[in-house]
Amino acid sequence: YIVHRFVQQDETRYTLRLDHSISAKNKINFRYTKTPAVGVRGFGSDVNGNTAAYSDAKQILIADNHLFSPTVVNDLRLNYTRGVFSEDFSPEFSIQGGRNLATELGLPSLTSGGLPLFQISGDNLTNAFADVGSSGSTNNFNVEERFNINDVVYWSRGNMSWKFGVDLSLARLNVIPFFGASGGRWEFRTVNTSSNRSTTAANGGSNLASLLMGVPNAVQVRPLLLNY
Repeated sequence: YIVHRFVQQDETRYTLRLDHSISAKNKINFRYTKTPAVGVRGFGSDVNGNTAAYSDAKQILIADNHLFSPTVVNDLRLNYTRGVFSEDFSPEFSIQGGRNLATELGLPSLTSGGLPLFQISGDNLTNAFADVGSSGSTNNFNVEERFNINDVVYWSRGNMSWKFGVDLSLARLNVIPFFGASGGRWEFRTVNTSSNRSTTAANGGSNLASLLMGVPNAVQVRPLLLNY
């Protein structure tokens, strides 16, 4: 009768910077940034409603400033960023390291953690049953990488200033969809326990009875995971 809804975001940022003067004409600096974050959206419980979004971004930046002459300066920057983002279950059943309820129940699963989904709230009948577990089409694990080289030369001659440079970037995204991979989706309907395979309440049948008998109406289970 009561559902406590909440949104909780835990984020920590770590930054390390080192500066070094190689000579009077050459200076270099290094920066490393790491930002792990966990956002939990509460709806019901960890078993049948809570979801989470995980991210872990890392960035490495190396910058070199070289004074070749009083009129020529070169500024070089090398940048690498790697971000891991996932639309996942609650931390207890996280795909990348939490409990795997499907394995505990003896169901097939392709992930180390996660939940199956037992759908027992269909057919719009008068009951107080909620779905058990969770499985959304948005469950995924994404790894984004960015490589960047930026080099700019500043040249002053007389009363004029020139600027030359190059900016090269490469972006890659690896997506692993987890829909139906952590135990699948099991749909239990009244049709499987009614007297004449009807979905109307007058002919009997119960979603929960179909679940207790272990007779699903439809099953969606992933046979393998593909990286894109």
